[in-house]
Amino acid sequence: MLLKLAMKFVPQEYKVFADVGMRMFEHLDTKAEREDAANFLITSLESDGYLSVGEWGKFGGKLGIIGKRKSKTG
Repeated sequence: MLLKLAMKFVPQEYKVFADVGMRMFEHLDTKAEREDAANFLITSLESDGYLSVGEWGKFGGKLGIIGKRKSKTG
């Protein structure tokens, strides 16, 4: 609820970025996985603001969108 309220004050072009970011991280199961992926992205972008192909691959692996799919049980 708080997020919806805050998003009302964010310009539309930034809402799209926030939505993409949330969707990218929503499939990570634990707080540690989310922090690891976020820290990797921040660290990778700090030097020059770009990600190399290798860094994209590693980041995609951390998000679970590159490599073997996680098996869904239940």
